[in-house]
Amino acid sequence: MTKMNTMAQASFTLGLLSLFMTLTGSAYIPGSLSIICAFLSREDKMSAPARFGTIFSAVSMTILTAVYAFLIWLLISTGLFTTFYEKAKNLDPDDPIAIAEFQQEVITTMQDVLIKDLMPGYESPAGDAVSLPADADGEEVIL
Repeated sequence: MTKMNTMAQASFTLGLLSLFMTLTGSAYIPGSLSIICAFLSREDKMSAPARFGTIFSAVSMTILTAVYAFLIWLLISTGLFTTFYEKAKNLDPDDPIAIAEFQQEVITTMQDVLIKDLMPGYESPAGDAVSLPADADGEEVIL
């Protein structure tokens, strides 16, 4: 009976955890730990569980990076980044209610913008149209 390499098992488990945690947006920590465990488990060559752990981690971190890059691109291309930055600059850091309201506004606006892009004809639950900064012609963009 062969002894199982515990670091390879840890790499595999953390790789799977990283893959599942991609949905929550926090795959980087278990993914990084999985890759570290995989490299520490090597004797002559990397075992199958360590290889799969590394692959799962790499895939999950690549997917998450692509999602974050898309969201940043969306913020910049729609002009929302500048709008949110100006509002955040004027926030009082000691006022938790104002910060919570700002966070809720950002989340609601981003959800509406994403859903409007994916589902034409969508109406916001609040009933308000989401206003974006002016487009190149100087007209306000309403989703």
